[in-house]
Amino acid sequence: MAPRLQNITELDTKIQEKAMKVDMDICRRIDITAKLCDVAQQRNCEDMIKMFQVRSACRSRLSCWLWGGEFVPQRR
Repeated sequence: MAPRLQNITELDTKIQEKAMKVDMDICRRIDITAKLCDVAQQRNCEDMIKMFQVRSACRSRLSCWLWGGEFVPQRR
């Protein structure tokens, strides 16, 4: 093999190795981002559930106060 062709082949191999490392890094970052999104979505869902529970309890207490009775949690 001619020296120039051999240098091109070695350079091509190094470029391919570097590209594979970059691809693996990108895939790792995408995976981490997806996991972070899952956690954020789960926390957001939990926060929304808590918010609706608090709103429901506040409405029950408010209606009780407006009508002058004692607060008795409503069963649904």
